[in-house]
Amino acid sequence: MNKKEMLIPIGEINREHGLKGYCKVYIYGGVLPTFHEEAHFILEKESERKQVIFIEEIKPIGRMFLVKFDCFKDSEEVVSWRKAILWCNKEYLVREDGALFDFEWEGFILHDPQGHIVGTIQNVIYNPLKQFVIIVNDEEKLVPVVDDWIVSCDTDKKEVVMDLPEGLL
Repeated sequence: MNKKEMLIPIGEINREHGLKGYCKVYIYGGVLPTFHEEAHFILEKESERKQVIFIEEIKPIGRMFLVKFDCFKDSEEVVSWRKAILWCNKEYLVREDGALFDFEWEGFILHDPQGHIVGTIQNVIYNPLKQFVIIVNDEEKLVPVVDDWIVSCDTDKKEVVMDLPEGLL
C-alpha cells in the first residue's frame, strides 16, 4: 500500500473565521471522526500542499467545525486555502465498537436475506441521509443505511446482508 492509499479526505476548509487563524471546516458526513492524540494532517489545494499540520483546537459551529490549525496565525493566511482538502492517514482514526468507516464499505457485496446478490457498494454519500451507492445491473442505485435493515456483515468476506423494503430498488 503506497502513502496515497493510506490517506483519506475527511473534510475541506470553507472559509476563515475571526482574526486569529481559525477557519470553518466542513467535515464529510457531518460527523467528526475520533483521532489518535498524535494525529497530523495534510492540507491540499491543487498542487500546493502543507504537510504535517496539527489541530490545536476544534469545536462544532452549526453544520461545520471551527478549527485552529498550527499553520495559520491569522485570517489572511487562511484565505488562500479556501476549499483545500483536509487529509488524514487512516492509521490515526480511532475505531469505535467495530464500526466501519465510510471508505471501508467500498467493494462490499450487498446480498438480500435469501442470499441473492443485490449489487456492489461503490461508496457512501450523505444527501443528507447516509446512503450506499451501489451498482445493480450496471446502474447506480441509492440504498439508505438503516441499522435495522442490516441483517449481518462479514468484513473478512466484504459482504453485507440487508433486508430492504419491497420496491426500494
